[in-house]
Amino acid sequence: MINGTNGIGATNGINYTGALTPDALMMYCATRLRSLDDQMSEQFAKQHAHRASTSAVNNLQQRIHQLSVGKEHHALDANCDRVADQAIKAEVEQMFQEALNTLPAGPQKDALEKEFAEWNKTMGDKMLGKDEATNMAQRLGTISKDLSSSAELDMIQLQSLMSQRQTAIQLCTNLVSALGESAKTIAQKIGA
Repeated sequence: MINGTNGIGATNGINYTGALTPDALMMYCATRLRSLDDQMSEQFAKQHAHRASTSAVNNLQQRIHQLSVGKEHHALDANCDRVADQAIKAEVEQMFQEALNTLPAGPQKDALEKEFAEWNKTMGDKMLGKDEATNMAQRLGTISKDLSSSAELDMIQLQSLMSQRQTAIQLCTNLVSALGESAKTIAQKIGA
C-alpha cells in the first residue's frame, strides 16, 4: 500500500515510513532546479546591471578625462557664460545622473555621489582646472575598477550555481535510475 506523505507501508506489518517515492524524488528535483534557476536568473540580472554601471562610469570618466587634456578644460568656469560651457556642464551632469541611476546602493554609488557633489561644488566655486579634472577622472577609474571586481565575484558565484545545477541534475538522474533498477530487481524476484 502506498502512503502518499509517509512513504510506503506494507500490509505484512513492515513499515517503510519516510521511504523516498518516485513522486517525492521528482518533486525534490523540480524544487531544487527551480531554486537554482531563480538564483542564476538573479546573477544574470546582476551581471547585466554591472555591465551597464561600468559602462556609464567609464563614459563619465572618459568625458572628464577629455576635459582635463583637451582644449575644453579652460572653458568650464563657474558662471558658464558661453553656450558651449553650459552644454558641457549639462552633459557631464547628465552623465553623472545616468551613472548614479545604474548603480545599486553600496560603496561604489556612495563614491560616485561624492564625486558628483565635488563636481557641483567645483562648478559652483570656480573654474574646473586641469588637475581637478585629472584627479576626478582617476577617482572615477577607481570606482570603475571596483565595479569590475564586484562583477568578477558575481561571475564566480554564477559559475558555482551552474555547477550546483549540473550536480543536482546528475543526482536526480542517478536516483531515478536506481529506483528503476530497484523496481526491475523486485519484478525479477517476484517472477522467479
